[in-house]
Amino acid sequence: MRSYLCLREWNCCGPYHRSEALAPTPEATLRARFAAFNKAEPDYILNTTHPDYHIHQYNVPTPGGAQDRLREDVATGCNRFAYTGLKIVKTEPGVNEYEGYVAYEYLSRKRSAPGAPITEAEVKDAAAWSRTAERGRFLKTSTGLWQFVDAQTATFDASMLSGLQEPAAAQ
Repeated sequence: MRSYLCLREWNCCGPYHRSEALAPTPEATLRARFAAFNKAEPDYILNTTHPDYHIHQYNVPTPGGAQDRLREDVATGCNRFAYTGLKIVKTEPGVNEYEGYVAYEYLSRKRSAPGAPITEAEVKDAAAWSRTAERGRFLKTSTGLWQFVDAQTATFDASMLSGLQEPAAAQ
């Protein structure tokens, strides 16, 4: 799958992860965040998460009010789960040039142990994978950084969906 090849061979998100460049669009930011989850690079994920995410995700009254909880959740996402098969379904502009939406889907599964690679047998175990579909909202800061604000999410047991392709190997 392209997302897997990008991670392994081209490392196209490296300049974004190293803060050498800013992802130019919400889609590029989403792709870089997906790669960061797979490569266990939580700092990029945290830096591209808008402070208002805390209000939506953790039901706290102030922007950035749950930074420690977000850091823990990102670490868990990086170490306990494997992701593959990112598919961009649609991109849409927002109400102005500082807002954008990306509809996407991907496959995920829990790792056998934190940080453990996914074995070939685990890759082929379609029942263990879940397909998640989201429509994420991104806002652009005054410095040009796109940040993830919130999303509408639906998660399905991947084996229940028709046309499921076998997941690519994920690390």
